[in-house]
Amino acid sequence: TMTRRRGGAEGRIAHHRRLFLVTPTAEEPWARPDDCIAMTADSDGFGAAIFDFEDTPQSSRLLEQLRECLQAQDPNLLQHFLQRNQFCVDGLLTLADYFRGQSSHEQAFQIVRRAVYALECNFNPAFSPFSETGVGPAAL
Repeated sequence: TMTRRRGGAEGRIAHHRRLFLVTPTAEEPWARPDDCIAMTADSDGFGAAIFDFEDTPQSSRLLEQLRECLQAQDPNLLQHFLQRNQFCVDGLLTLADYFRGQSSHEQAFQIVRRAVYALECNFNPAFSPFSETGVGPAAL
């Protein structure tokens, strides 16, 4: 589901949806993740939009593999797992927390950035991070 931007530099990737939170740089030619959790849309009793993330079959499979990897308590295994599954949000956040604990704040930031990108790519088309959702009596 990637297209090349018209007139763009060779090899650049354009997304069908505009990204607001994280836009990959030229050094980050990230593809659109296809094995992440998915954002779903619903409405409350007052008709207000409610959004949530749900596991997909692919993300459930990755989460099970991640749990097995984490049982070894070896950061190198986690890094190898993420080389094969570069947009596993739970794995990315676990590695970012490890880097934070090691005072490698720039590495932690870059890993969190990739996790946010993966989530943003899977936003529901009706969702905007800039609109109020979940407001009103039902949100209390």
